[in-house]
Amino acid sequence: ADITNHRAGVALVELCWDTGSLVELAPILDELCRTTVEPDRLRHYLLQRSKVAMELGEATNARMTLARAVDLDPVDVAARKQLGDLLFDNQEWERARPLLEGSLEDEDLLPEDVRVELHYRVARCAQEMGDASEAARHANIALALAPTAVIGGLVVALQPPNEYDDRKRDCFDGCQGGSTWYREPGGRRRPA
Repeated sequence: ADITNHRAGVALVELCWDTGSLVELAPILDELCRTTVEPDRLRHYLLQRSKVAMELGEATNARMTLARAVDLDPVDVAARKQLGDLLFDNQEWERARPLLEGSLEDEDLLPEDVRVELHYRVARCAQEMGDASEAARHANIALALAPTAVIGGLVVALQPPNEYDDRKRDCFDGCQGGSTWYREPGGRRRPA
């Protein structure tokens, strides 16, 4: 396909939208992202291009295209959370934190495991930024939501050892490898 043929590129992307075969269309998506003027359509192409970038292992490109998409529609919760997750994974705590906190605005509509993960990520960002009180608050919320699961031992890292209770100590013992562990009925631990 000719990447300079805008109409053909639009048609190809529209046809392949749901097939998952957008990796081959990366150059066409790049061209469409560069030349599309209509904000809604551009945002849609940027979101697709970020998915392709993630599939190709281009984390920087994925973050850049998602950031452009979020700039076009700042209230798109899914795009903001996805960008926050990418920034978190890249340890860009200051940029990730407000995006992840924004994802918690309607947290009662989210599944519990997503809520726990979001509170953990916000707590980690706060901890890395030196905001111990907010880190502890979000870690405690994560623990209250899922009392037998701690992600990466974060809660333990936020509180001095003399304040551990048995539940936190058990979870921490299982989290040494950075995995999430759950205590099954009968006391046996298993990775999530």
